[in-house]
Amino acid sequence: VKKKIDMRDIEEATDRVIAGPAKKSRVISEKERNIVAHHEAGHTIIGMVLDEAEVVHKVTIVPRGQAGGYAMMLPKQDRFLMTEPELLDKICGLLGGRVSEDINFNEVSTGASNDFERATQIARSMVTEYGMSKKLGPMQFTKSGGQVFLGKDMQGEPEYSGQIAYEIDKEVQRIIKEQYER
Repeated sequence: VKKKIDMRDIEEATDRVIAGPAKKSRVISEKERNIVAHHEAGHTIIGMVLDEAEVVHKVTIVPRGQAGGYAMMLPKQDRFLMTEPELLDKICGLLGGRVSEDINFNEVSTGASNDFERATQIARSMVTEYGMSKKLGPMQFTKSGGQVFLGKDMQGEPEYSGQIAYEIDKEVQRIIKEQYER
């Protein structure tokens, strides 16, 4: 029986909460391990080179939950607000894994699914909540901070036209594409 905890216990507990229990019995091919390693390295490199990116805290290719590995980023300091450059760097960092796969293997895997979901959510919030759209300007397109999807909010009916919904989607696509190519 263990009488006290140490830093390894704290790290394991943190990993377990963030990504789930380690899947020690999961058999991973060398090819998949290599893809995961390059994917996580992509996140890490972006985190290290961009000025407004979060700090790389930990990178692992130990499978946990549904993930083959993960890169844990932490903010440089406690904060309540984020600037547009910080949000763009965060999106770029999320896309770094997929870009690394593409560059290193000339093909991509399904490993970036959650990264795309998070990057798209940030880009959509930039356009619909934070007024950070070059094309649509400093406006908010949500009620009470709710997410917009195809021009509809949680109450059902959009407060703007189908054309605006289309423009929102185009702006989100532009942001994601620019950060992917960056």
